[in-house]
Amino acid sequence: GKHIGAAAPACATRAAVENVSWAGKSVLIAFWDWSKCDDRINHHLVASRTVASSCPDTVMNMSMGVYSGPKFIRVHGAVARTVQGHHGLIAGCSFSKDYLKSFLRPVEKQCKQSTFRDYVDDMVLIAIGDTPVQAAMGLTHDLGAVREALQKDNMVLNDKKQQVYGPTEAERRAWQDLTGEQATPQVKDLGIWHYGDGYKEPLPDEQLHMLRATAMRIGTMPNPKEKKATMAGAILYGRCLNGQEALFVTTRHFQNMRA
Repeated sequence: GKHIGAAAPACATRAAVENVSWAGKSVLIAFWDWSKCDDRINHHLVASRTVASSCPDTVMNMSMGVYSGPKFIRVHGAVARTVQGHHGLIAGCSFSKDYLKSFLRPVEKQCKQSTFRDYVDDMVLIAIGDTPVQAAMGLTHDLGAVREALQKDNMVLNDKKQQVYGPTEAERRAWQDLTGEQATPQVKDLGIWHYGDGYKEPLPDEQLHMLRATAMRIGTMPNPKEKKATMAGAILYGRCLNGQEALFVTTRHFQNMRA
C-alpha cells in the first residue's frame, strides 16, 4: 500500500476527533504498545499471512531465509556459537513493516465497534458512539477481542503501557465507571499530541519572541515574497519541532507574533 510518515495518521486521527466532537458524538481512543512482540512472531505464520496478502512468495522466502539463518549472539563482548530460530523479525529490514501489517490483518477484523489503526509496532483503537457510555462499551468490547486474538498468535501485550484517551470529562468518566481505569486527557500519538477540552496546547510561548525576530530578519531580505515565505515556513516549523513532538501553530500564535 501507500507509504506514509508517522505524523500523517496521527494528524488524521486528531482531525477525526475534532469532527466527531463537532458532530455531537463521543470518542475514546486506546493506545497499545507492543514493541517487543515482533520478537515473538512465528515465521511460518507471518509468511502465510503475507503471501495471502499478495506478496510474492519469492520475496517472502528470501526474507524468511535471512530471518531464520545462522546468527551470532554477542553479550558484553562475548560471542556465542551460531544459533538459528523460527521467531522474530529483524529490526531494520525494509520489508518488516509490511510483514507486520499483514500479520495484524486478522486482528484488525476483530474490531466490530471501533476502527483499528496500526503503524509499525503501535496499535490504536478508535471507538465512536452517540454517547460516552456507548463509546466506552464499544472500545471495551474490541480491546478484549484484539487481546484474545493476539494471545492466540503468541503475542504478549504490556497492559501497563496502555493508554485510553478521552477528549471530554464525560468520556473519561464513562470509561472509568465501566472499567475502573482512568482515561487520560492528553496523550502523544506518534509524536503528535492529542489534548482534551480545557487543556492548553503546550506550544512554548516563550519561543515566540525568537520566531518574531527571525521573521523580521527575513522580512528585510531583498528576496521575492515566495522565497521569503518558504524560508519563514521552514524555520517556523523547524523551531516548533521539539524532539519528536510536532506542535501545531495556531492563529493565536501568529497574532501574538504580529502584535
